[in-house]
Amino acid sequence: MHSDGYRDGKERGGLGFNVENGRDLASTADTYTSNTTANEHIVFQSSPDSELFVIPVQRQATTRGPFSEGVRRLFHRLRNPTTSEGSSRSVHRHHALSEKKARDHLGYPSRRWRPMGMYRSIALLIVAAFIFSHTYFGYLPESLSGSASSDPSFSNKQFGHGSPRRPPPPKGGWDNREQKHPLRNDVKEATTSTGRHESKSGLLKVDLSLPVSRHPIKQLIREAQTKWAAKNAKQSKTLKQAVEEYKRRHRGNLPPKGFDKWWKFVKTHNVPLVDEYDNIMRDIGIFAAFSPRELNNRLHESSKLPDTFTLSFHNGQVTTERTLGKIPAGEGNGRIKGQVDLLMDYGVPSWVPDCRMAISLHDHPRIFIGNEHRSELLSRAEEREFADGAREANPEEQGWRVACPYSSNARNLRNPQAGLKPNGKYLIEDMSSQMDLCAHPYNMPIHGVTGRGTKHVDVRLLPLSSLSKTALNVDILIVPTEQWTDKVPVVSWEERTNNKLLWRGSNTGTHYSKTIPWRKSQRIRFVNETRPTAEGAVDYLPPPYHLQQQESLGEVIIHEEKADVNGKFFDIAFVGSPIQCDKEDGTCEEMEQELDFKKTKMSLRDSLNYKYVLDMDGNAWSARFSRLLAGGSLVFKSTIMHCVATAEWWNDRSQAWVHYVPIQLDNSDLYDTLTYFRGDKDGKGGDDKAASQIAAAGRSWFETHSRREDMAAYMSRLYLEWARLLASDRGDMDFAYSPSMEILPDAQETLRNQ
Repeated sequence: MHSDGYRDGKERGGLGFNVENGRDLASTADTYTSNTTANEHIVFQSSPDSELFVIPVQRQATTRGPFSEGVRRLFHRLRNPTTSEGSSRSVHRHHALSEKKARDHLGYPSRRWRPMGMYRSIALLIVAAFIFSHTYFGYLPESLSGSASSDPSFSNKQFGHGSPRRPPPPKGGWDNREQKHPLRNDVKEATTSTGRHESKSGLLKVDLSLPVSRHPIKQLIREAQTKWAAKNAKQSKTLKQAVEEYKRRHRGNLPPKGFDKWWKFVKTHNVPLVDEYDNIMRDIGIFAAFSPRELNNRLHESSKLPDTFTLSFHNGQVTTERTLGKIPAGEGNGRIKGQVDLLMDYGVPSWVPDCRMAISLHDHPRIFIGNEHRSELLSRAEEREFADGAREANPEEQGWRVACPYSSNARNLRNPQAGLKPNGKYLIEDMSSQMDLCAHPYNMPIHGVTGRGTKHVDVRLLPLSSLSKTALNVDILIVPTEQWTDKVPVVSWEERTNNKLLWRGSNTGTHYSKTIPWRKSQRIRFVNETRPTAEGAVDYLPPPYHLQQQESLGEVIIHEEKADVNGKFFDIAFVGSPIQCDKEDGTCEEMEQELDFKKTKMSLRDSLNYKYVLDMDGNAWSARFSRLLAGGSLVFKSTIMHCVATAEWWNDRSQAWVHYVPIQLDNSDLYDTLTYFRGDKDGKGGDDKAASQIAAAGRSWFETHSRREDMAAYMSRLYLEWARLLASDRGDMDFAYSPSMEILPDAQETLRNQ
C-alpha cells in the first residue's frame, strides 16, 4: 500500500486506499462500512501519480454487503482496464471469466448486484400496492375494519389510549376534525366472478353477473346447514371432554366449582349444544379485572340502582330485594317471579354457591363504557391483574361511537351516520357479525335504542344483568322468561293459505316527541315502507325458479313501484293507539293522523293462517320470537340485538337460514328474501319447499333448544361462573375432575325417566 495515497485520503477527510491488493481493500471496505457516517468518503488511487477516485460512504447495516461488492468490482476494473473497442471478443471473455473466478473465490454470488435496479423494483412494488389498496380497499378507514371492529371487546393495546398508531380523540371528539380517509360509497360491481357470492363483515354481496340458477339465498341456506351440522357434531359426550373443551375455549382455565352438578343436569334433561356457552364468559370476563372485594362493592352499588332487583343464593335458598324507580311497584313483579320460578322448578339453588346478582327490570341495556376502558380491563383480566381504582372516563361527549375501536368505521368518521354502506345488493350471512354497530354504524340512527342518544345509560362500569343489549353495552345477559309458552296450536304448512308477510304490534321502539327523530325508528320505518300507498320504486332479485335460469341476476332484476307490489307482499300494521308519545307537544296527535292503527287485534288462529311472520325489536328485544317459531310459520327476524360478543341468550345456539330468515335493519333486503320464498307479485317462481323446511326446523328448534330446561341450564351455568368471580379466593372455586363423576349411558336414561 502506498503511503501517499493513504495520506492524501486522510487530508480529504476520508480514508485513503490504493489498489495494490484489491481483495484486501475490499475486505477493509467491508469492515469499514459498519463504522462510517453519512458525510464520510473513501479515496482510491491506483498509483501515486494516478487520478484519485472519491466515493461517498453511507452506513451499512451488515458487515459485508453491496457497497463492499461495488468497491471490489471497482478495484478489479482499475487493475484490469477495459480494452479498446477494437479488442477481440476473447479478451472480453477472459476478463469476464477472471471476474467470475474472483467473485467465487471471495464467496460472492455469481449474479451481479444492481442497487439502482433493485431500488426501482422496490419502488414499483410499493406504488402498485398503494394503487391496489386504494382501488379495492379505499372505502375502509386506515385499516381493514373487519378485523378490529368485528369484536367490540377487542383488547389489543395498540388501539388503546395513547396508542402510537392513532392519538386519543381531541377535545370535543372527532366531529371537529377533517375526515382524512372518508369511506367510499361508490364501490363498483366486480367485473370477474368466482362462481359464488362473496361475504364480508357478516354480509353477502350479491354478484349480479352470476346466473339466476346461482341465487345467493341458495348459497346461504346450503352453507348455514353445513355450519349447523358441524356445530352439533363436535359437542362433548362426556364430562371429561366437556372439561377439556372448556379449557380449550378459555385459555386453559378450569370450569367453576359445581360443574359436575351442572353436567348432570344437562345430561338428565337432554340439553343440546353443551359446549355453546361462550356468551357467558364474553359477558362476565371483563369483571375478572376487579378484585373480589372491589367487585362485591360494585355489585352493592348496582343493587341500589333504580328499577333493579337483587337475586341472592344462600344455603340452597333464593331471595330477592327490589329497588323502586320509574316502574310502578305493581309492575315488574312478574319478571322477578319468572326468574325465581325458573331456578326453583329445577332445584338449581341446591348446587349453586352463595352469590348475588343485580338485575334490571327494564327492557333496554343500561351499562356503557368506552372502548379504551374496556380494552384495558380485558387486558388486565387476561394478565390476571386487578384494575381497582382505574380511571373511568365519561364517554357521553362522543356518544355511542366511543365504545368502538379507533380503527372501526364508526370511530374514524366525522359523521358515522352517513355514507358508510357501499352500493350494491347485500344479504345477511352471519347475524352476529352483521349487527356489529362498530363495523356497520349506519344502523345506529335507525334503531330506537341507539338513535336516541346515551342519556339513559349508566356510564360507570357496574355488574348489572339485563334482558338484552347491543354490541356497545357491557350488561350481563340473562334469559327472559316472559311470553314463553309451549301451548301453541299447530297448523300444517299446507293448510296455510296466505303468503303475505304478517306483523302486528304497538309503536314501541323509542320515545316520541318533537325533539327525537322518531320517524327513523325501526317500527315506524317498517310500517311506512310496506304500506300499500308507499311512494317510490324498488329493485329486487327474481325468484329462484325464474324462467330465465341462465340469464344473469342483473339482467332479470325486477323493478316495481312499491304501490303496485306492497299490497300483495305485506300485511303490516300497528294496533291500538299511539303510546310512549308526548301529548303536550302534539306528537301523539300527529302520529294518530299519519299512521294507520288498526283498532282490533288479530286472533292467534287467524295469524297461523300466514306462512310468513316478522319479528322486530321494540324498546329493545322482542319477547315473541320463540312463540313465533313455535307457531310453525317462517320467521323473518330484524334486530340489532344480535352482535359480536353480545346476543340474545340463544344466539350461539341457533342458526340463521336454518331456523329463521335474517333481515337487515334498513330493510334493504326485505323484497329479495320474501320473493325468494313466496315468488314474485303473482306468487310464481318461489321456493315454497325451502320455506316449509326452515319453518319446520324453527319449530323443532323451539321444542328442543328453547325449553324451560334449556333456560335453566343457561342461567345455572351463569350463576356458577358468577359465584367464582365473587368468591374471596377464586382459585378455591375451580372445578376438580374425577372419573367417578362421569354419568354412564344407562344412568343417563334412568335419570331422564325419573
